[in-house]
Amino acid sequence: MNKMTNLSELFAAADDETLKKVADSHPMVSDTKKEELCARISERINAGEEHADFVSGVEVRRGRGTSRFVGFAAALALVLGGLGGGGLLLKNRMGAAPAAELEESAEVTEAETEAATEADTEEYEAVAKELTDTYLEFFNKVYCGSLDVDTSETLEMSATDAKGNFGGNIYYLVTEEGFTTLESIQKRCDEICDEDCGKTLLNEREFTSADDWSSNRGTHFVEKDGRLYMFRELHDHPSICSYVSELPTDTELDENGVITTSRTYTFNESDVKVYFTIVNTDNGWRIADIKPVYTEEEYIAEAPAKADSEDYEAAARELTDEYYRFIDKMCGQALDIDRSVTLEKEEADSAGKRCHCTYFLITDDEFPNAEAARERCFEIFSEDGKAAATALVITPDEEWDYYSGSTFIDKGDCWYILEQFYDNSGVHTWSDDDEFSAELTPDGDIRVVRKTEYVCAKARYEERREFTLRKTDDGWRISELCPVEQKIVSE
Repeated sequence: MNKMTNLSELFAAADDETLKKVADSHPMVSDTKKEELCARISERINAGEEHADFVSGVEVRRGRGTSRFVGFAAALALVLGGLGGGGLLLKNRMGAAPAAELEESAEVTEAETEAATEADTEEYEAVAKELTDTYLEFFNKVYCGSLDVDTSETLEMSATDAKGNFGGNIYYLVTEEGFTTLESIQKRCDEICDEDCGKTLLNEREFTSADDWSSNRGTHFVEKDGRLYMFRELHDHPSICSYVSELPTDTELDENGVITTSRTYTFNESDVKVYFTIVNTDNGWRIADIKPVYTEEEYIAEAPAKADSEDYEAAARELTDEYYRFIDKMCGQALDIDRSVTLEKEEADSAGKRCHCTYFLITDDEFPNAEAARERCFEIFSEDGKAAATALVITPDEEWDYYSGSTFIDKGDCWYILEQFYDNSGVHTWSDDDEFSAELTPDGDIRVVRKTEYVCAKARYEERREFTLRKTDDGWRISELCPVEQKIVSE
């Protein structure tokens, strides 16, 4: 008895459950195609008995029996490397096949192969759409601020650093089901991304516990006593992403079973194209990598290459250079003033105590008035980065009061800087050899970390600051500043 007979007997002797497991584990064709295939094989069996030993023990019938036979056929097709090829192999071993049967076999092979390919395509494209849709929903809720919250229940976090600088944030209680704890958000992330991608998506800058909270980090979520709170600014000024097209594009399944696809979405009025790499893990399909690809002309092809890296690193360096030059001007020491021309401001408090401030006239050619400073500010900061520019406390002269903490007084045609602020400020210095890094985020932003040196009358410090840069219609702008980390070098 030949090998084909042994194979036939193996499947014929198998029970229904075994055959179903084999067939279901290899879903090559649709049920309709399986029925059609069953009918064709039945015709061949009824045409003669020259291959009766091959089909011995297989009963062809409708209902459950038919699906059993189709399950056998699907499994056998896999074993033989394709149904048509297996049919030809049988006929070559047992005698020459008529030309008509060869032609029919070729037609079956082509039709079934095409059907299997179409089924595979539909399957992995459906996976790509479902996962990227789920990712966008998660991104909008956690990163863009669209979670449901209770604004009446707040958590106030504050801290004072070693220098006595005070920092604080206000957070709203998160009430949306499935997102009320860090654990639940982590669980949702694990259903979308694999371990490495999930760690990138849920980086420690966004989440912390109340015990670990620090004003030196731009934390968006804080967990306290088992309850989760969202940063007030994130909720009050949300940014919503939406896909431009309903379906993913450039979807492919490679020989290793890895899906690559892309989606284009609108974020902050800009269209951003993002490429996803999707892998099949022990827990099912998961996103393994997310890379933004900008549609602007200065970005090349379909992925950030070395040239792109140089582009955004150059943009990051130039913009952060401008930030430090600007902040040194606004802090005083790099700003030209005339000490001989002063503005004296005084106010009595409720107890009758006289509170007095002295301001120096600003004579700087680059910033002759407060309006010039504001304009320069928004050449560096984005619209949603206004909060980062609040160090520019410029108060109209008629609105001044002692408790406003005004750094600058604006008199329209000229402006003044507070004496104590100017005398206690310093300047930043840096070189190309100092620590500097810039990387693209999944949101299409640039995250920059750079180290500088800050020298003032009191001491010399090493400073390390993190920036988030966002591409706007007017170019790159700073959208977020994390509080600076300082280390005293000398006093």
